[in-house]
Amino acid sequence: MKKISILALSAAFAAAAYAAADAPAPSPELLKDKSLFSKVELFDSPVIFMNPKANADAIAAYEANKAGYSDNELLPVALCYMNSNNFAAADSLLDIFLKANPDNVRGLKGKATVSLLLNKPDLAIDILGKIYDKGDKSTLKTLCQTLVLTNKIDSLSKYMADIKQMAKTDLDYALFAMIYALRDMKNVDDAMISETLKNIDVKTALPKASNSTLENIFKVYSIKANLFPANTLVIPARAATNVSLWVPAKLIYEKALAADPKDTFALRGYALVQYRTGDIAKAASLLRQAVEYGDKEGASDAAELFILSGSDLVWKEFEKDFPTTAIKPLVRYAMVQISDRKDNADMFFIALSGENSDALYKDANVRKTVEKLLEKFGKDPRAADVKKRLDASK
Repeated sequence: MKKISILALSAAFAAAAYAAADAPAPSPELLKDKSLFSKVELFDSPVIFMNPKANADAIAAYEANKAGYSDNELLPVALCYMNSNNFAAADSLLDIFLKANPDNVRGLKGKATVSLLLNKPDLAIDILGKIYDKGDKSTLKTLCQTLVLTNKIDSLSKYMADIKQMAKTDLDYALFAMIYALRDMKNVDDAMISETLKNIDVKTALPKASNSTLENIFKVYSIKANLFPANTLVIPARAATNVSLWVPAKLIYEKALAADPKDTFALRGYALVQYRTGDIAKAASLLRQAVEYGDKEGASDAAELFILSGSDLVWKEFEKDFPTTAIKPLVRYAMVQISDRKDNADMFFIALSGENSDALYKDANVRKTVEKLLEKFGKDPRAADVKKRLDASK
């Protein structure tokens, strides 16, 4: 099914970190201690390989004394080669390591990754399948991606039980199930698409979905809209907003809200559409409804709406909500700047208190702005707390 592509494979295979609590913390510093290299469980975290110089130094140390490394110590070096884009060298060392440790899952994951990077997807699929069969389900997403990208859609059937289970909270897996159902366009498995959509926990799955996955689910919606339950309509609607398809997004959100006027995800998404199409008052009204229906994220959205629009109407509507709202640090900083232009002390102090405000005090540039504005708002009783937090942050 070539018309529906999925996420491009990541260059680095991010393995879950599960080292013992008393083990060294994941850090490029681990690459300096060759005595740890045989303890491959310490080298799961991608953080270890994020420093190019640390990788290069580890490679240089190996190349200066290859005979001094046992086969069991080669995995970290192979990963350094991989993260330095020398995939052939990484592949060679992984083969040596796996000959000595044929069942080592960490080594197998590295080999699968390098195989993908060397354009050997069939080998990667075989290795990922072996890891999965060993009970490590963390490989399933990469395995499914590879099967889809190599047009081996039928092979997804072996993993469908787990795919369906994971699809409840992860839209990548929901997409895999739908791609499988659409593998024969002359005989589409509508029942599988319906079952997959019906079981999605939208509030859990939608916020963490990638734009690519949403885009492809929108493609499914474009040919099978009748199979989408009302509560899942926010998924293709969100996809439409991500690519500025405001008219389709508006129609889908309206359909969702007609079925359930209290769908707060739909209210919040529809608010964005209204803002982007020029109706700030309507956007604020929709977010107010979301808040009244119990979705506190509606007020957080309202803070962003205020920053985007600069509308006094939005500020007045949500000013009483903002002190207890989890506003993002960047939005808070924008509030600080706007408070200066609008000469608004309340806005200034609201921005500098509450959840996520600590980040502002930790940033040196933000502190300079705050210190300057305290000259303007310093007579306010709330200034004492801001000064105290500024002093504590230095």
